[in-house]
Amino acid sequence: MKGSDRQGAVLVVVLLVLAAAVVLMLECGKYLRIDYAGAAYQRTMVAGGALLRSGLDVAVQELLEDLKRNGDNADHGFDNWAGIQERFKEFSESLQSGDLTGGVTPEDGRISLNALYGQEGGSEALQGVFVRLLESLCRRHGIQADPEEYLTSIKVWLGASDTKRDKAWYAMQDPPYALPGKSFQTPRELLLVRWRGADVEDRRTLYFGTEDIPGLREFITVWGAGLINVNVARPEVLAALPPDSRFRNEFVRTVMNYRSKGENLLSGQWCANIATRLGLDMEKFPSSALSARSTVFRVDLTAEVGAGRLSSTIVVRRDSKRCVVLFENIH
Repeated sequence: MKGSDRQGAVLVVVLLVLAAAVVLMLECGKYLRIDYAGAAYQRTMVAGGALLRSGLDVAVQELLEDLKRNGDNADHGFDNWAGIQERFKEFSESLQSGDLTGGVTPEDGRISLNALYGQEGGSEALQGVFVRLLESLCRRHGIQADPEEYLTSIKVWLGASDTKRDKAWYAMQDPPYALPGKSFQTPRELLLVRWRGADVEDRRTLYFGTEDIPGLREFITVWGAGLINVNVARPEVLAALPPDSRFRNEFVRTVMNYRSKGENLLSGQWCANIATRLGLDMEKFPSSALSARSTVFRVDLTAEVGAGRLSSTIVVRRDSKRCVVLFENIH
């Protein structure tokens, strides 16, 4: 082999070695970045999880202290738990790193799906409120299906007699699933319930809502005690209370104005008293489905550590001595 050929071969070998070294360095760098990102994620999970647990402890303490101070006559927006954001702000300022935000809302301001069947007393009244809320949301979303049909299938899902062969419909779905005949475990199970005259997209639109129009998920619960706390219910739920649509706007306006003033009595049957004063038919008004108290609360928390963020939704039931966690979702 000539000297020039040997030099060329050596050069090729050197270039191949250098290329291999570059590839190896790049691969090592990639794995180092992956390891670093994984470590950063783990740090966020650990530190963020600790912050979320601390936030829940603060919320539980506030809920129990509120019950001790004020008793269980009423729960409303003037209770200290309603302003817990300030507690979280003070807590965050005491930390060297990290930030905690969130809020507490009574779950009983929503309509309980599990109370739509089988509950004595207020079940029928609650069904009327639910159907009127559905009618309003269907109208706003342009959905033509009958809300009464949806209510019927919900009651069958909960254990009522299957008069319209819902069980067979569930068995024919792809994939098929069984009719449980028992309580909802999460609100999202409502997407599985048959609704004659509505397709999958109708059910999803009604449940999730759109950017401009709220969805049903914002007004329902599976953890509430069954009675609607009128002190904290949203206007859409309040508007579904009067059976006569002629009174709804005035009723909502009067109720919202009354409960916005801390000096007003927000316990007992104050909402029914307003309905009477406005001239509503009290034989049809759903008084038996209403309350001014809450036993179940939703705690929404967000912990930020560095560039990472961790959030949680926790539902707790409060009694005289403790708060029991009914549901927890970290995301």
